[in-house]
Amino acid sequence: MSNKWDREGVSHMVSHTTDRIQSRSSRRLSNGKNPATSRQRSLVSGLVLLTLVLLAAGCGPKGYIEGTAYHPSGTALGGSELLVSVDGKTHVVVTGADGTFRISGIALGSRQIKISFYDTAAGERYEWAGAVQVGIQGAKLTVELSGALQGFNEMIQAVWRQLSGGQWESAKKNLEAIVAYDPQGDDEITCSLAWGWYYLRSGESRQRAKEHFEKALSAGKEGEARVGLAAVEAAAGGYSKAASLLEQAFALEPDLQLDYLDLTTGDLQVALASYYLKTGDDAKTVQILKQKTHGASPQGREVRDKLLLFLEG
Repeated sequence: MSNKWDREGVSHMVSHTTDRIQSRSSRRLSNGKNPATSRQRSLVSGLVLLTLVLLAAGCGPKGYIEGTAYHPSGTALGGSELLVSVDGKTHVVVTGADGTFRISGIALGSRQIKISFYDTAAGERYEWAGAVQVGIQGAKLTVELSGALQGFNEMIQAVWRQLSGGQWESAKKNLEAIVAYDPQGDDEITCSLAWGWYYLRSGESRQRAKEHFEKALSAGKEGEARVGLAAVEAAAGGYSKAASLLEQAFALEPDLQLDYLDLTTGDLQVALASYYLKTGDDAKTVQILKQKTHGASPQGREVRDKLLLFLEG
């Protein structure tokens, strides 16, 4: 429905129409019209008003969906045709060079989205499904299309991409499916780390996250596991403990980074600085931000610069 059918426009039309009806009724009463006729016209006026209000409710403001689609290999799906189903209504969209797409005119509220892409080169159809909350400001999606993943390596790589993109349901399903491969040794430790980050980032359970990171710690992943444990403590408000754990991790591995979460050494140092800031140690915070955050990602540098601006003006 056209955008002109917004609530403000309909409300104005309701007011204008009601005024006209009331004006006509007043004129007819003043001309000596029958009171019964007046009541009938008042009833008509009320019905018109009700109809317009119902129209307003059914033609309210719309939102939109913006997304970036990724091939199962992890590359952005540029210049490709996607079938996007929103609550059963199918839209055909073509992604931009960077894999982005946009669909306008989506009703506000929770919407079920299904997206599919047919890879003609591979002869495979890949799909994604999930729920999204559409508001006036729109909804943003990171779409990790998946097909039939094969082997532990493919599945765990998909898990890391999904965790980075906030695709909690997909990450959990793949982690549960990995159990069938009965991972051992380093693969089992990697699964513990992945489960830890899943439970922490999704907000499902800090306690379960802590248990998985502790399991990875006892299995020998001391640096990476301590990063996770520090994040758990920070999420619970224990910033002093979080800073201590992250300092221990850097003492063990000075160049520590988490490639699977796209966190560089500089990014982790920015996190450490933010922990010290929360403890009230501004001097330590500034020292780390100025001396140890080289190589931070663009997002990490943005946080660093904002912290320095806050502290130094």
